[in-house]
Amino acid sequence: IYSSAVFIGWAAVGFGLIIESIYRRGLGNMLASVAGTLTLLVAFGLSLNTGDTMPVLEAVLDTQFWLTTHVISVSLGYVATLVAGFFGIGYLLTNWVGGKESMQRQLYRCCYGTACFGILFSFVGTLLGGLWADDSWGRFWGWDPKENGALLIVIWNALMLHARWDKMVGGRGFSLLAIGGNVVTAWSWFGTNELGLG
Repeated sequence: IYSSAVFIGWAAVGFGLIIESIYRRGLGNMLASVAGTLTLLVAFGLSLNTGDTMPVLEAVLDTQFWLTTHVISVSLGYVATLVAGFFGIGYLLTNWVGGKESMQRQLYRCCYGTACFGILFSFVGTLLGGLWADDSWGRFWGWDPKENGALLIVIWNALMLHARWDKMVGGRGFSLLAIGGNVVTAWSWFGTNELGLG
């Protein structure tokens, strides 16, 4: 879990730099600095704990293909969902302090765009995880906590996007749902890994 925290931190910084190169308003720099700092603090805390790693499971890790495709896809889905939540927080803060409407509109667009990216990679990564399980254990889906956590992120992102597309929520409601996505992602990332059952 330590190495995934470092990867997620770097990927969040990468998202921020890409967004900064597009908008050039400081949004991406703020995202990169806050997300990078928070995830590296989490990684530092995990490095102090020796119980955050599991022994290598030879039957599963016998191929680098599934490890590479599934883990990177799911991790990018986690990152995008977390980044959407950060943009949701930014949207609500600028709305609360009476920020410029153009800034709120850009934060909302960034939140929506990263949520779309998040559902794409979460879905693809979860599907690849099922294929990996089928290749390794002979079953596509076993309802273990890690699989359920990944599915929960896909469902939450789908809920967010459908609520927006059906005009059930506006900018504020979508931002609140994106922040809820941070809770779901944190549960899927920490909860299932720390339970030691998956």
